[in-house]
Amino acid sequence: QGDGALARTDGAGNATVDINDGANAKATGTGFGAEAFSGSKTATVNVSSKGTVSLGGVGVTGDTATANLAGAITGGTTNAGVTITAVSGAATLNQTAGTIGSSAGKDGVVITGGAGGVVLNSTAGASITGGLAGIKAVATGAGTVTGTLNGDITGTGAGDGLNINAATGGVNLTTGGVIKSGATGDGIDITSTGGVKLTTNGTVTGDPGVIINDNSAAGVTYDANADVTGLAGGILVTEGALGGPVVVNVNNAGTDVDGGAGNGVGITQGGNLAISDVTVTSKAGTTITGTQGVSVGGGSGDTVTIQTAGTVTGTTGAGISSVGATDTKVITGDVTGVTGGISVGAGGEVQVDSTAGKVKATAGIGVSVSTTLNKNIVIDTANVDGVGGGVSAVSSGSGGTDIDTTKGTVTTAGGIGVSAVGGTGLVTVTTAGVTSTGAAGGGVSALGSGSVVVNTTAGDVSTATGTGVAATNAAGGTVDVTVAKVTATTGTGVTASANAGEIKVKTTGAVDGGTTGISALSGGKITVTVGADVTGKNGFGVSADTTGTGLVTVNATAGTTDQITAAASGAGVFARNQSATGGVTVDFTGATVNVKGANQGINAQVAGSGAATVITTGTVIGTGATGITAQSNTGVVQVTTGGDTTGATTGIFAKTNGNATVTVGAAKAVTGQAGYGVQVTSTGNVAVANLSDASVITSTGGDGVFANGATGASVNWTGAVGGSVTVNGAVDDKAGLFATTVAGDATVAVGG
Repeated sequence: QGDGALARTDGAGNATVDINDGANAKATGTGFGAEAFSGSKTATVNVSSKGTVSLGGVGVTGDTATANLAGAITGGTTNAGVTITAVSGAATLNQTAGTIGSSAGKDGVVITGGAGGVVLNSTAGASITGGLAGIKAVATGAGTVTGTLNGDITGTGAGDGLNINAATGGVNLTTGGVIKSGATGDGIDITSTGGVKLTTNGTVTGDPGVIINDNSAAGVTYDANADVTGLAGGILVTEGALGGPVVVNVNNAGTDVDGGAGNGVGITQGGNLAISDVTVTSKAGTTITGTQGVSVGGGSGDTVTIQTAGTVTGTTGAGISSVGATDTKVITGDVTGVTGGISVGAGGEVQVDSTAGKVKATAGIGVSVSTTLNKNIVIDTANVDGVGGGVSAVSSGSGGTDIDTTKGTVTTAGGIGVSAVGGTGLVTVTTAGVTSTGAAGGGVSALGSGSVVVNTTAGDVSTATGTGVAATNAAGGTVDVTVAKVTATTGTGVTASANAGEIKVKTTGAVDGGTTGISALSGGKITVTVGADVTGKNGFGVSADTTGTGLVTVNATAGTTDQITAAASGAGVFARNQSATGGVTVDFTGATVNVKGANQGINAQVAGSGAATVITTGTVIGTGATGITAQSNTGVVQVTTGGDTTGATTGIFAKTNGNATVTVGAAKAVTGQAGYGVQVTSTGNVAVANLSDASVITSTGGDGVFANGATGASVNWTGAVGGSVTVNGAVDDKAGLFATTVAGDATVAVGG
């Protein structure tokens, strides 16, 4: 074949070729420049630092085969630069210096080991360049591919920089030099059925950069300590075995992983098999970039952990995407994506913590998480920017959802700023500033079948469309909402609804709704406590309505001065109990609350036997109907005013249809602009109107004070010092004070 230097034994002997300083071995045909062949023993080729193999390369074949190379090696037209074949023992490449090259279309090094495995060692400063692959290594059986490659390795054309195929022995390899493929080859391509442990301390470039396919319970561990660049993927790992863990670590500040037209780091669980764990980490100062920055999917692993302290960028897809795991934990610094910032779809517990950085999606939801199988979601964020949604979480079954965005602001162009959907578990949303500026929007939304708790007091909530803050319970659980400033340009400021559970709504900042300011609707008890102004531009100021037996209460935080307004339609305060026994209380004692409604100022309605109670401390104005209306079907009605009351029709209207007492006490001015000043009616019992010394009653369309009770009526004006009753003189047969009854006593008492 034209070998330049040949040592051959077909028997039991060893074969050794030494190319010493100053010597050159050169093939004359298709043979090797230097070849050692042993039929059953050890074959070795040694090339010193000043020795050369100028044509034909090096060939080593034996039961155990070793090439110790320090000089310049050049392959032939039919051979690789170095070919090492071990039948059953170890195949070893030790390159301590020099260069290895090959002709076009030929690999730089081809090394094949048996049960003894493959050993690859090279020293910094050495280099291997292939006309196709740089190194192609194959280990059969239980042999392991191992070693430390600190020299540079280069492939050409479609050749990989480093290509390894290992059987059950797996791979345990460290690189320190520059590894680079040809134009369409992979930087490092490893296939194994025995696990992979890989560390790259030098840069890797290819198409993709690093690709690992394993099918073993041993799994994959890869530490990228230097840059990895790929045209169609940065680091791509596929694990096909049941129970095979995958760990990818991007280490050292300044390390960049760039996937080009593929994922930056992509983990695929081949064959949809369950794998035990997937872990992806990156250190501070690193970057991961790709169509999706980090992508994990394809199976149902026990646990997926993605912990990125460096920046992660998805150029066309999500910044971070994890789909299919049982339990998932994502802890990040800065993350940017297009279709989503962080996107998780799991079948178990999910935790997302992005408080160490900012999450941004330029054409999708900033943080989107869903899970099934009765599991929980916990999300903690700093700043989040989205398009179509800021933060979204969906759990089901007995699962709960907990979202906390108080370490930053959430903004979205369209969609809901923060949205939480839970099963029968607790749903909790706690936010700082939340802003939604686009269509189909909303500020904060929480939905569950267990208890629902929303607290936005750490910042303002604003939405151009939809509801500012919406909390909904679809079953019998409670709803508890506490808000600071809320602005809903076209929708309701705050909506709280429950099928049967108790609702509590408390405000510490102004609530401004494009329709109603605050709406609470339940089949149970309702309490609305205002601590700042509430405005409904085209609906109620405050609406509290229950179909259940619980008490409906609208009150105010002690010491506050508040304005409740229904600007264009509806009552300033509408409180209703539609049950057979429940009552309504509107009581602003301890605060100064002014109320103005486009219809009634305050409208309190009880459908059954419960009491209707209204106690005011500020002015009450109904610009389209009564100032105050309080009615119970059969229960007690009590109205006590501490400020001026004005109605476009009657000032105060209080009525019961049952055998109960109706009492009105007015301490300040009461004006009925087109009706009675005060109208008190009980179809079953006594009607009582109590006026204080300073009462000023004005009526332009009816009696000043009209008390009509089935079994008695009285008008009591104690003191009568400084007060007055004025009735429009143009209205015939109208009295200043009028008490009437069909059975019992009618009494008008003036003065003390």
